[in-house]
Amino acid sequence: IARADELGGARLIAPRGLFQCNAWNAIASNATVVQGVERFSGGTEFRFNNTSGDCITLAEKGHQGIRDCYLTTNVKRTSGAAVKVASNAFAARIERVRADYHWNGFDVAASAQTRILDCVQRYQLGTFGTRALGAAGAGVYGLTLRDITTDNPYVHPLGAYLGDWQATTSVSIGDLVKSGGRIWQANKTGATGSTAPTAIPGTTRGTMFTTPVVDGSTEWLFVCSASLLALLQDSYAYSVSASDSEFIGGAYGFLKRDSAAAASSEPKWFNAFNMETDHTLFDGVRLEAGKNFYADEGWWGSSLAGNGFVQKSPHSGVSVDGTRIFGNWYHGMLIEGSGVRLAGVESAVNSMADGAGPTFGSYHGIAFASSARRARVTGCQSGWDPDGYGRQGYGLFFAATSDYWIATGNMLLNNDTGGFSGDVNGTTRIAADNMT
Repeated sequence: IARADELGGARLIAPRGLFQCNAWNAIASNATVVQGVERFSGGTEFRFNNTSGDCITLAEKGHQGIRDCYLTTNVKRTSGAAVKVASNAFAARIERVRADYHWNGFDVAASAQTRILDCVQRYQLGTFGTRALGAAGAGVYGLTLRDITTDNPYVHPLGAYLGDWQATTSVSIGDLVKSGGRIWQANKTGATGSTAPTAIPGTTRGTMFTTPVVDGSTEWLFVCSASLLALLQDSYAYSVSASDSEFIGGAYGFLKRDSAAAASSEPKWFNAFNMETDHTLFDGVRLEAGKNFYADEGWWGSSLAGNGFVQKSPHSGVSVDGTRIFGNWYHGMLIEGSGVRLAGVESAVNSMADGAGPTFGSYHGIAFASSARRARVTGCQSGWDPDGYGRQGYGLFFAATSDYWIATGNMLLNNDTGGFSGDVNGTTRIAADNMT
């Protein structure tokens, strides 16, 4: 690998087989590509022995790549990513790669036009599958993800999420708790003891997820970090897009935030097409800061203790078309920010927190909080679904002090409380031709 990088413009062809290795020296020449044969056991497998730090780094030059291989570990990783793109790399490509048992998956720092294509990330120990995070004067300018699957599987069928771990509490196999900043699943029915599970068990490849932690008469299996998210757009990251991708499990599907919180650091321009979030513990999509989120033909559903979509008030600019938001614990969509356009959105069977009833309606299909401003909601369907029942409070809800909104031509049938709620004044709050 070092020799190929020294030559520059070289393609190293790695045959089928298992290659034991430590972290590679950074690939830092133009057009150096490491290409294997297939991306799972039986193909080209690079199995890393370093517990910390990034395993593969693409840096400084243009058109580098890692393709068609399986990146795993022998050890319990404690930091770093499977692949890091950094130091102003240009047009780096990660293609047809599977990464298992790493701390984090793909970390994209100072770079331009990175492509991550047809990749799989599973069994992560850390906090993200893919992250776009730049720095002042060294941003992330263009990151494209296409056909990505990110998943930390549950071992057992899902039970109830019980919140923070509690001593001497009955649990059933499949139940989930939060403890030590991590999510755990009960491996047997019983009662908790007096000491909460905290540290990730196991020491070698895969045992982190299969080693039970005994707790009273029950035991727990590690699932993931309580902060694990599939895709993060953070400070100084611009023009990130994700298409035909599935973000399953974990804490969040897509999260936008501004951890630098500087005058010029806010992330901008996220585009999604056919992006799915499913069975996240908390929100499927969460926008905490920044500007401009565009999504089309998505599916954001079945959050276990959160919402399908949340826009916090520091974020502005949302456009969502033709997306289905279904079966979430709280609201389908919760809007607290400004500049929102929803068209053709379908929101149904949310407010799952109400359980089996008989009382329903605690949360809504599409809800605008008191801080929401400048919204257009047209041609949406909130309440009815093919199963023919609704449990949401209102299909479309505007808090009393929300302002500058238009709601027209929406079908808001078969909700528990009603179709529409909002203080219409005919000037800055207009509702017309909605079927309730």
